[in-house]
Amino acid sequence: MSAENPVKQILVASANSAPLAKGKKPAELAVGQIGVFDKNTNLSVDATSAASTKLNTYILVGTDPKGSGSLEDVKKSAGQFIASKGLTSLETQCYVAPVAQKLLLDGFQAECSTDYSVKFEIRNQQGFRTNGYNQVVKTFVVQSDDCEGCESCPSGDCIGLARKIVDEVNLDPDGLILAELYDVAGGAVVPNTDSDVATWVTANADTCLGVQFTVQPQDFKNYADVNLNYFFPHGTLLVPSVGAGFEANGSIVTTTDMVFEQGAGQDVKQMEYETGGFSGNPGTYRQLEDGMQRDGYKYYADNAETYVVINLSYESSYPVGFKNGGNFQETVIAVPSGNATALTGIKTIFDSVFAAAGSVESC
Repeated sequence: MSAENPVKQILVASANSAPLAKGKKPAELAVGQIGVFDKNTNLSVDATSAASTKLNTYILVGTDPKGSGSLEDVKKSAGQFIASKGLTSLETQCYVAPVAQKLLLDGFQAECSTDYSVKFEIRNQQGFRTNGYNQVVKTFVVQSDDCEGCESCPSGDCIGLARKIVDEVNLDPDGLILAELYDVAGGAVVPNTDSDVATWVTANADTCLGVQFTVQPQDFKNYADVNLNYFFPHGTLLVPSVGAGFEANGSIVTTTDMVFEQGAGQDVKQMEYETGGFSGNPGTYRQLEDGMQRDGYKYYADNAETYVVINLSYESSYPVGFKNGGNFQETVIAVPSGNATALTGIKTIFDSVFAAAGSVESC
């Protein structure tokens, strides 16, 4: 395979234990435990084994496909073996927690019987896939209350207007944006109930509430063991603007910037799914006659878990006539981000045995 499309395997080292000690057989692996093995002896190696510059290895993780809790099988790194002279890179992606974008609508006054609109341009991978790079926009419009003797002046109920905006946004069936009443001075959300608002108004006379908007995560949609709602990066950026009614006052600003999540359980499961075609399991290249995806794929990652992802890339060479050919391969090791014992042990052995490719970052 080419460097841009290497033969790939993903190993989920779920056990919080050190790699298999030196001189052990593959059958001595525990479920979820990782081990690095000498290709010639089929015995495990450790950091001291790197003294051999011709060391060729492979990586195994113990598995229990039937869920017995005891070793039933192993998953092996991509290719027949990892040649020390073919190592190209060793990279680490530490887990990065997602941060939802938050926006604040504030500084507005209400005129009687007037339309007010808030618009959000939605930028995420789902929208781009469906609509290309055309704008995807949601616009929410409400009308302020009538009031006796109404004139074109800010004499309406700004809190009533804020509550209407919250209700209108939260009625959106897509559920992408959560709107809440927000006490700007106090820095806190105020529940949108009559009693809570009345209590707040009593304590904050002649003051208006703002409206906070928070982007909500997208749900999983599994079919035949595949998350049909998977997109990467799986975050949403809102580009806000105010429209009718807010011409003279009111503004909307971002108060919390979005951060894309890295190392989510769904990301690791998606990598397992994509590599299924390389390992003879249902995957992107395994379909039924009617074109539907085969189910029954065995995942070892957990949607509820977060992971540190280690990418080891290497090239295998072989003689082709009077010259050498080669294949590019990549093995991805995913370790739960809280498994300090496993991560420390993997770093120790990888930094030694695969030193020519780089080092594992401490997370």
